[in-house]
Amino acid sequence: MRASVPLAIGIAFVSALGCSLFTASRPHAPFHITTDHPSYAPTYVVSVTIVNVSGDDVTYNLCPRTLERRTADGWENVASYPGSGVCTEEARLLRAGERVETRVGLSSDLPDGTYRIVFPWLGDSTVPADARATPSFAVSKLPVVALP
Repeated sequence: MRASVPLAIGIAFVSALGCSLFTASRPHAPFHITTDHPSYAPTYVVSVTIVNVSGDDVTYNLCPRTLERRTADGWENVASYPGSGVCTEEARLLRAGERVETRVGLSSDLPDGTYRIVFPWLGDSTVPADARATPSFAVSKLPVVALP
């Protein structure tokens, strides 16, 4: 009976935090990056929200972007967007506290694994790749159950 009390408290804590516990990017980064779900199937669309939490205005361009897969050695680039298309070199302004949203479609041939999306033109060149990336998410061909 005693073991069930800490378990119940833990479940309540995770439930209170909601989906952002699993989909939010790292703390202390200049951006708070979230995805709408912690897992997807190939062909699904990942909705990404980026909030500038740095306190300063920053420039950005969400094109190009890369999809990376976790390997034993770290992260491996598996796709670049816009594939065969072209990105403009336009720099947009993301003011302190403002947000921008984008959607990224996943290819139908992705193998099961852990992935993230990196936005190389988010902020200036001193921002590390981990701070420009979504939190990791699972891709699986098995049925995906989305959290509310």
